[in-house]
Amino acid sequence: IDFKTGQFITLYFPDTPAYKRAYSLSSCALDRGYYEVTVKREAQGVVSRLLCDETREGSLLQIAAPQGVFTFTGAEANSIVLIGAGVGATPLMSVVRYLTDRGWAKPIYLLLSLRTPEDFLFREELEYLQHRHSNLRVVATMTRADGTGGAAWTGAKGRLSKEFIAQSVPDLPKHRVHICGPATMMDSVRAILLELGALPEN
Repeated sequence: IDFKTGQFITLYFPDTPAYKRAYSLSSCALDRGYYEVTVKREAQGVVSRLLCDETREGSLLQIAAPQGVFTFTGAEANSIVLIGAGVGATPLMSVVRYLTDRGWAKPIYLLLSLRTPEDFLFREELEYLQHRHSNLRVVATMTRADGTGGAAWTGAKGRLSKEFIAQSVPDLPKHRVHICGPATMMDSVRAILLELGALPEN
């Protein structure tokens, strides 16, 4: 079950063949015994509710082989900037896990935009990985920093802005960048990156 970091699989439900969804793999490509997907349960999402509420160990799913070219293995560049919003963090987490598991010693920047601190996927794991890998820098910003519980957010607030990206990533034009999230966010971030001198081919 080999795959490359950043790829996705498509899940099918044999009992309801009309239901199928593509999910980015969030697991490390070095862990070859399983696939991991991270699913956000949407109140109106037919398939996400089916997965979160009804799918159990032993449930039968059909899976299409991993595909996609949104990949990074470390061979493509000497540094990587990963920018994600919401569940767009899932394929980026696969990259972070893979590079840190390999002991890739080159710069890794992970910039995340989330609604609230409660939406901060993989937070504890990322804090742990940062302690172990000095080349990994994780920075998050919250669009609704008050959240619904837990400790108050003391980090950055607001959307992914030009100032936030410039402060988070030194020498931005030197780095390769991968962006994942809603289409409007990706368009906005791409425009910001070009303003900051990022090379279009990166």
